[in-house]
Amino acid sequence: LHDALPICVGGRARAPAILLRCVAALLGLGALVALAIPYAAARETQKAIAVWPNRPAFAYSELRSASNLLPFDPQTYLVGGAIALDLEEPATARRFFAQANSHDDQEWLAPFVIGLLDGEQGHRAQARTQLLRAHTLNPRESLITQALVRLTGRSPLTVTEAQNDLSLRSEARFGH
Repeated sequence: LHDALPICVGGRARAPAILLRCVAALLGLGALVALAIPYAAARETQKAIAVWPNRPAFAYSELRSASNLLPFDPQTYLVGGAIALDLEEPATARRFFAQANSHDDQEWLAPFVIGLLDGEQGHRAQARTQLLRAHTLNPRESLITQALVRLTGRSPLTVTEAQNDLSLRSEARFGH
């Protein structure tokens, strides 16, 4: 230990100490960036939610920014899909939900909505595939079962009907 003391205190030990400080600073900076990016993406998504009814183009721009910051976060795409549905842009909604689906294969909402959209467009085989996938991921959701049953009839469950049902349930549960 006595022989090692001059290395730690002496002139040559300064280079390793400075190197260690630089590495520690870089790791700290990396951790800060790792926390800042998801926060910034979430802020962009929240801005899109806040402005979409009055400024849809700006909302989509905010969602693009969020997806550029955090491209594998399905939440951004789910929000984009919901906005597109409310703006009655089914093709845009389908693209957003497909992106969400590709980034989280355990989320039931994306294949459910894609299935409803496919059903509305008369693409029953594709709708059934998506709805069965949604059912596998969330077998207790009665709305998925209802969509599958109605898909075999003349009137498939529409996105609007599903939104209304989910809104009523949300109001009953949370009082909003």
